[in-house]
Amino acid sequence: MTCKTLKFAAVAALATLSLSACQPEAPADMPAAAAQAPAAAPAAAEAPAPVATAAATATASITDVELGNALDPDGKLAEAKTTFAPMDNVVVAIYTAGNDAAATAKGVVGTRWLDQDGKVVHEESKDFDVTGTGVTTFQIGKMDGWPVGRYTIEISLDGQPAMSRGFEVK
Repeated sequence: MTCKTLKFAAVAALATLSLSACQPEAPADMPAAAAQAPAAAPAAAEAPAPVATAAATATASITDVELGNALDPDGKLAEAKTTFAPMDNVVVAIYTAGNDAAATAKGVVGTRWLDQDGKVVHEESKDFDVTGTGVTTFQIGKMDGWPVGRYTIEISLDGQPAMSRGFEVK
């Protein structure tokens, strides 16, 4: 490289540095990045937030489970009990409540009846609609009588385990 070329390169580098240092300073209350950013194009008018047109879906929960051997004329348990005779029918009352007293909640409540060895004796499910509170009942009996022993009823809500209750046949 000749001396002239070297001088020319040095002058060009100094000129570039001098020009880049001549940018206007940002006001003290504005961040430097904002002062150096190019002006943005005007933003389009923002769309309004969507308005909910339908109420949220009501959901139900199981609040209690009772066992008995008979229903009264209103379809409720005549007497709650957990010990039965071999020839008794066993009735399970599953109490449900909706999360919104003014809306109808729908669901599926299921029962799975197990003997003392864990063998499934009976399975059944029912659809229900509840506004406020409600009760869904299941009833089974054995023509030849229940074998003496302990039993469990597993209760599910919409296919998910919810509660269980035990009973005994003496």
